[in-house]
Amino acid sequence: YENCSCLTPVMNIVITANTACSEKIGINCTCFTIDQHEFSARTMQERKLWLRAVSNLKVKLMNAAPTPDEETLAQYRSAIVEHLKSTKGLQGAESSSDPLLPVCKKRIFQAPLPAPPRLPNMRMFSAPPPLPPMAPTVPDEGPMMRPDEPHRPGEAETFRV
Repeated sequence: YENCSCLTPVMNIVITANTACSEKIGINCTCFTIDQHEFSARTMQERKLWLRAVSNLKVKLMNAAPTPDEETLAQYRSAIVEHLKSTKGLQGAESSSDPLLPVCKKRIFQAPLPAPPRLPNMRMFSAPPPLPPMAPTVPDEGPMMRPDEPHRPGEAETFRV
């Protein structure tokens, strides 16, 4: 509707058994959605009432309930008015503007302490011990080739290690 007097409708929203309705999550949030349409209620209680009404409509559609007559509609409306009267005292409590987190004392920034001085000749890791010197390799006894002789295939060369 255009305003709270509910005289001029702005748009129609079709509600079926498959209509998605959900509430937005947040502290003191009064927003909810019906399909792709987003709404904001005045209070959290009003949001719950809207979502309950849409949910009740969906249940009636799922169960193929008959269209309510004027007397049944009057009962629904009087139940809504009674619910609003019973929650009237709760409306002021939920819309508090107090901060949500307590105020903390201001902390003074302290620079980190300097690293302790390193002692001379201190190593973090020790070096591995040196390897023993390798023994020179000597050719095995056997046929010796002169440097000017070509290698003949089939002859093996052996070396003592």
